[in-house]
Order: sequence, then structure tokens, then C-alpha cells
Amino acid sequence: MKLLVVVVVAWMGLECSADMQVNKETTEGASKTVVDELKTLKLNSLAGFLDKAKLTDALKGKGPFTVFAPTDEAFKRLSKPVMDALNKGTDTAKDVLQYHVVSGHTIMSKDLKNDEIVGMLNMKNTTINVYQPMNTKIYTINGVDITKPDNNADNGVVHEISRVLYPFPNGTVGGLIKYSEAHKILSGLLDKAKLMATLQSTTQKFTLFAPTDAAFKLVNMTELNKLNETELTKVLLRHVLPDIYYQQAFNDNESITTASKETMVFIVGVGGVDVVVDMIEGYVNNPNHACTNGVVHAIDRVLWK
Repeated sequence: MKLLVVVVVAWMGLECSADMQVNKETTEGASKTVVDELKTLKLNSLAGFLDKAKLTDALKGKGPFTVFAPTDEAFKRLSKPVMDALNKGTDTAKDVLQYHVVSGHTIMSKDLKNDEIVGMLNMKNTTINVYQPMNTKIYTINGVDITKPDNNADNGVVHEISRVLYPFPNGTVGGLIKYSEAHKILSGLLDKAKLMATLQSTTQKFTLFAPTDAAFKLVNMTELNKLNETELTKVLLRHVLPDIYYQQAFNDNESITTASKETMVFIVGVGGVDVVVDMIEGYVNNPNHACTNGVVHAIDRVLWK
């Protein structure tokens, strides 16, 4: 797979405010609305939560709207506090639900581009990725599979997705590692190599395979700490890909060039994904942590001798 060029296009939902107030242009109801389409698709949980948050009437307006709609099963995987908020229709619920809606645009799957930034109704951004393994296309939003796209309504379109888009990406790749309790050693090494600022950049895209603190206990830390800045930088950059690759992008025996200019090979099986650099293999044990400038996959080995 060749590295993909970053494309940034913001679809900003300007027709409605963050409270989803319907203006005069959107009060004319459509004959078959996106809300009707949710019911046709049996996405009953989302439809019910929209009712409780008093957002249904807005989505019956002229629009157009693009709705990324989680399945009923997807909502069951949320934590109890989030489910309680959704059941009560709180401000948190509105924020979560509006993060699944684009106002003012009907965005079909054919319009989606890799690394595209899409502005949602709650004024937060999502990232679209398009991968093409084995002559097929996989569409994701924040790393979540778009499983049933292009369900048309008169006032927009509904795309069924496999998970709820929550929690929101609220930090960069570097920021996630900096504040992660499981990556204190990696954070310190990134600071030492002066790479933390790079991974916090908002103008570049990264995929980081992040060894946990437990992973670093499997290597000779005394020898690792003796590396000079150039040597340490190369070791750390072999864990970085210069673009956004969620787990869905990886194909068995595929290779991608790392930021250290070395070859990373992927082993994809029923149990998940392993990554190999210079014959050192690590297992992706916690994938797809969406960030504002990329994604982090936790791994169980440091890709170093």
C-alpha cells in the first residue's frame, strides 16, 4: 500500500446551531425523513435517544442531513454513565448525538475521501478514512466501520455504523501518550528524543504503535537509555507511520514504510494484528484510539532488540 496524500475538507454544519435549533429554511418537512429511515433500518436505539434529547423534530426538517447511525448493539457497549445520560436526554446526550450528524450536506459514500475532515453538528470534527484492500473499499469514521452506507431519505442520507462515535477524539497522538497511565516510559523517551512536539503537530497525520510500560520491561532499559538522540529517534520512529491507518487498513503480509524509513510488515489473523520491524514482532492488543491528528494502537513489545 502506498502512503496516501492527506486531504482536508471541512463540511461545516452551518444551518443549525450547537443546540440544533431549526431555522426557517429547514421547517418544511420532508415526506421521508432521515428519522423515518432510522426506523426503516431498525435503528431503534438512536431514534429513541433522539426523541429523549428533543432532537427528532429538527431532523424532520428540510435539511439536508447526513446521519452516521450506530446500531442498537453498538449502544449496548457504552458505559453506564453515558447510557444514563442518553436515557435522560441531558446536554451530554445532545453532544453525543449531534456528533453523529452533519447539517447542510448530503454526503454519499462516493463523496468520502481518505483523511477527510468532516465537521459535525456539535462543532467537533471527525476523520474519514477510505481503505481499498483486495479490490474492495472500506469506509471508516474515526476508525468506526461504515457498515451500511447510502440509505437515502428526502432530506438527506443515513449511513449505518458499527460503533458509537464516543468518546470524542480530544487530543493529538502525542497528547494521548503524554497523559496515558500505561505509556509513561514511552512518553519520557519521546520527550528525550524531542519527538513529542512532532506527534502533537496539528498539520501532520500519524499512526503510532505505542509499546506499553509492560512492554518496555521486556527490553534492556539500561542499553536503551545509553542510545544517543539520533539512535533513540530511529528506534522510536520505527513505531510511527506517516498517515492515518486504523486496524481495518492492514492486510496480511502487507508492508508499509515507517517514519524511520524501515519496513513494517503486518500479520493479520483471526486473533488480531501483529506488526514486525527488523524481525521484532509486537501484537496490537488495544487498537484504534482516535486522535485529532491520527490514531494510536497499543502494542505488547518494543520494536527493538
